[in-house]
Amino acid sequence: MWFLAQPNMDVYFFLLIPSLETWILFIHFFRLNI
Repeated sequence: MWFLAQPNMDVYFFLLIPSLETWILFIHFFRLNI
């Protein structure tokens, strides 16, 4: 995993944005199920 050895903001955003999207979708479906 070369991106862990080389801190790069583009890579951090690339890994962070999909995580935020899945977290928002998780909260959205969780609220619908309530």
